[in-house]
Amino acid sequence: MKSKFVKACVISIALLIAALSVAAAMPDPNNPTGTGGLIMIDKRGGYVRFFDPMTLKETSNLQLEAPPHELAISADHKTAFVPLYGDGVYGNNPNPGHKIVAIDLTTRKVSSTIDVSPYQAPHGLQVDANGTLYATCDLSRKFLIIDPKSGKIQAAVDTDGTGHWAAVLPDGSKAYVANKNDRLFVSVIDIKARKMVGQIPMPKGTQGITS
Repeated sequence: MKSKFVKACVISIALLIAALSVAAAMPDPNNPTGTGGLIMIDKRGGYVRFFDPMTLKETSNLQLEAPPHELAISADHKTAFVPLYGDGVYGNNPNPGHKIVAIDLTTRKVSSTIDVSPYQAPHGLQVDANGTLYATCDLSRKFLIIDPKSGKIQAAVDTDGTGHWAAVLPDGSKAYVANKNDRLFVSVIDIKARKMVGQIPMPKGTQGITS
């Protein structure tokens, strides 16, 4: 009996180590590190700014057509995606945007523009290792699944709340959308099924979220 118990423990430990190894081998594309410098979104000024992280000096900048907000960097570190949220703030955004710009990080210029109409106020962005782009649109209460190469929206998933920020798991299986104080829960999205599958209660609301 004791030998069976020991064997079971050994198997369990081996499975745990294997699971941790898989997790360790799957870096999170939404928390990238690189060697090309530092990028910053200047919402009020309407710029994307580039800095040398060693000297902390600005090396270049790019003015956009409308106020930017947030960003995501592609898994290959070649592109930055920046949503044009609108000239307001959450809860008071009278002129909501409907575009996401792709910036070539080599040339530091806009390489393409994704129009997410009819959805409005794109804000929180995420990517996965396969290159898929995800965006919350708070005024439209949608979580968008986007092919950035074609610029096409593959799905618009109801979040039930004004999803503002989102977190996508590194394997691209699920997304978690924070609804601030509009809905007192985090919306759980099954990305493969392309639907909301659950709610995580948050009695005091939610804002920043990461996986």
